[in-house]
Amino acid sequence: MSHDVFISYSSTDKPVADAICAALEKNHVRCWFAPRDIRPGDSWGGSILDAIEESAVMVVVFSSNANSSKQVMREVERAVKKDVVIVPFRIEKVEPSDDMEYFLSATHWLDAVTPEMGHHLAALTATVKSILNTTPGDEPPPPPVAKPEPPPPPVAKPEPPLPPVAKPEPPAPRATKRSKLLLIGGAVAALMIALALFSILGRSDGPSPAGSEPAATAGADRVLASDLGPRAEGFLVGQIGER
Repeated sequence: MSHDVFISYSSTDKPVADAICAALEKNHVRCWFAPRDIRPGDSWGGSILDAIEESAVMVVVFSSNANSSKQVMREVERAVKKDVVIVPFRIEKVEPSDDMEYFLSATHWLDAVTPEMGHHLAALTATVKSILNTTPGDEPPPPPVAKPEPPPPPVAKPEPPLPPVAKPEPPAPRATKRSKLLLIGGAVAALMIALALFSILGRSDGPSPAGSEPAATAGADRVLASDLGPRAEGFLVGQIGER
């Protein structure tokens, strides 16, 4: 939008329109009014209609001249059709015509019939700026909506500890070859002691018939050797041979 306010007036009231435009633009309110803002070569009627449609506010300099002006009436009618806010600025004590009242009856008027024009212009400027600050097109944009933060990742449940691994029981000690030999040797030694005792006891009882003791001893040795196993048998046979 190139301007904010359209000033509608009768050509007879141009000095007042000039004062209104100066007061508004001094307060940074952009104005459009004819013939100042009609470009050379543009259509008068088309330029006015476009300017009204692009405005947020229309200030009507209302006087007896404007009350009877068909041009002012067409401009007011156009503003009503385009939903432009109309602010009548009355500079004379004049009742509006039926047609003008039809469009302006529900509008609040600003009276400037007293000589303090500077005071009236200041009131008009404050009113227009207030309207512009509440116009939907000029409202500041709403603050951006904060995006919701993503939910935190789920906490992983700790896995239960593994059951303790049972230590394998040590295998039962196996009999070694050396232990077996010791056992066999011990058995043979015990047998030898027994035979020695038996021999001593036999001699103490008296002489045995010739050839009977060795034979009996040898027979006993063989019997014992067969009970103890092949290794003991070989050992005993050797002992008998030595005898």
